[in-house]
Amino acid sequence: MPMSVEAQLPDTQPIQDMGIKKMADIECGEVISGASYTLPEFMRRTGMKRDAMRTARRNGLQVSYLHGRAFVLGKHWLDYLEAQASHQA
Repeated sequence: MPMSVEAQLPDTQPIQDMGIKKMADIECGEVISGASYTLPEFMRRTGMKRDAMRTARRNGLQVSYLHGRAFVLGKHWLDYLEAQASHQA
């Protein structure tokens, strides 16, 4: 009698127990330097609305386009924040 697929798999911990977050579990405001985000996802994470995003882009936030979609790199966001903080200091 063949074993079920579940019986053939090794015991695994749930993803949450391994310290890995699902995309839906990541809080607003969490942007990781080595990650890229679609524009809507980036706006959701930062809580920025359309006009705030437009202002950020005019003030130097880099947005990359690939295959007709806009992306923001986490590194560019952190660089932008640092530059804005130094302008205000």
